[in-house]
Amino acid sequence: MRSRIALLFVLMLPAVALGEPTETTKYLMSEPMSLMDWGIYQASKKMESLKDHNIAFFSTHYMGGYAQYDWDENKITLIGMFLGNGTQDECKENLSKLKGAFADFTLDEKEQRKVAEGVLNGLFSHKSGYQRKDRPSDVGKQLIHITIVEVHIINKFDYEQSDVKCKSTFKSSELSIIAK
Repeated sequence: MRSRIALLFVLMLPAVALGEPTETTKYLMSEPMSLMDWGIYQASKKMESLKDHNIAFFSTHYMGGYAQYDWDENKITLIGMFLGNGTQDECKENLSKLKGAFADFTLDEKEQRKVAEGVLNGLFSHKSGYQRKDRPSDVGKQLIHITIVEVHIINKFDYEQSDVKCKSTFKSSELSIIAK
């Protein structure tokens, strides 16, 4: 009886081993991930993780955030979504706090740029610490030049009313209202 079970197992083994990935799976397995892809993914995770500090840090409810890259404009945008009264003052206040939160909770605007350079450099790096010898020494500094922080305030009383949106960079404290 044992020999029959062993024979049955041996005969079934090739059937199990013949399964292979589909064409789509093979494609996905062969597609490399760039450090730009990795950095955008990591920045999105960091933006989303700021929800953990919602009550203690932001003046209105932080619903979450993400990062995106615009190929045509060569811009990285960090977008934070808030639920509030839909005022420009809320937008300005939350934008300032979001910049500080992204820069590892550095609220001093003079220090924010330098800290944000380090944060961006780390997000757009290999997690193992490996760095190629030809990596530019000022990656974080260069990323600061193409990064925009944007806040969207959604009116909690009237979802159909247009959002208030404002944006700024880590290079300056100037901000622009981009939608009302």
